[in-house]
Amino acid sequence: MSNLKEQLRDDVKVAMKQGKVVKRNLIRTILGEVSTLEKKVGGKIMDDADVQTKIMKKFIDNIKETEEKLGKLSDEAGEELVILEAYMPTLMAEEEIEKIVSGIIADKQFSGARQVGLVMREFTTEYKGKADNKVVSKIAARLLA
Repeated sequence: MSNLKEQLRDDVKVAMKQGKVVKRNLIRTILGEVSTLEKKVGGKIMDDADVQTKIMKKFIDNIKETEEKLGKLSDEAGEELVILEAYMPTLMAEEEIEKIVSGIIADKQFSGARQVGLVMREFTTEYKGKADNKVVSKIAARLLA
């Protein structure tokens, strides 16, 4: 993601022209969140890919949490989820994660379920933001069991 903030600004203009109210409102909310965070840290944060991912993930998690509570998604929430996922970076496939995790375990000679955290630390050092940490943890626990 080169500059997500600029992309969001451009996309909100397009959404307004196309009359896509849900997309327009969602992007405005995201831009508001970005502005709030930038004020808190006193600078530009959208150059940091990890921060970009965290912001989008926060919104996605809120929608999924609502889905769990209600048992279903409204049409608007479903549309928001699709919009948000389009801004998320592509994550590694489980097979690729498993290959990397097994390599880390072999290289560092980790063994036993208590060393999942050490595997996670090694993995995130090089691949932070490129894989879902829950999936990585699950694979590491399975391989160390």
